[in-house]
Amino acid sequence: MTEVEKEIRTKKDLLFKESQQLFKLREQQANLIGDISGTLSASRNLEANITKLKNEKQRQQELLYGQNFQIQQMERRVDRLKGVRSQDEQQKLTNDINELTKNLEDHKRDYTLLSNSNKTLKDECRNIDRVIVKVKDRKETLTNVIEELKLENEMARGDLEKVIKDKEKTLVQHDVMKLEIKELREKVHTKADEVFGLENRKR
Repeated sequence: MTEVEKEIRTKKDLLFKESQQLFKLREQQANLIGDISGTLSASRNLEANITKLKNEKQRQQELLYGQNFQIQQMERRVDRLKGVRSQDEQQKLTNDINELTKNLEDHKRDYTLLSNSNKTLKDECRNIDRVIVKVKDRKETLTNVIEELKLENEMARGDLEKVIKDKEKTLVQHDVMKLEIKELREKVHTKADEVFGLENRKR
């Protein structure tokens, strides 16, 4: 009985340690799941920003194409207006050229602004792409950690089930031994009563 009780205490201590380890693993799993959720949320936000920036980039490119087309149209008109004209026509053409030159300068200035804006958007897109790559790497790392933790969790669960089965088996053996001890005690008491009766008869 002493050995069985000692073994039961050992099994209980082992079960308690395994339960603590399982609790820690579950805490780690919950923390990792929270980290993954935050990472996924940040990834979705970054993807939304990328979509927004791509749309803005497309709009800027459309504006650039429009400005280039207008500049080309004006340059063709300026070239056409370089021919010989009368004084009135020359004056009118000069005024038109001045006005068109002014418009051309305005369009060039707008084109420069749009080009700079487009460059800035491209830089931001590259930065966002790098961030997305880092987030994906982090996500992959966390996914691997989760898989490892799941595997460890399954192994710990299997060990726990084995410990529980051993405990149940030990408890059954303990109960059987208690019954055997009880029967032996009853036999001892019976024999003692017989001896006591014989001693009385002897007296």
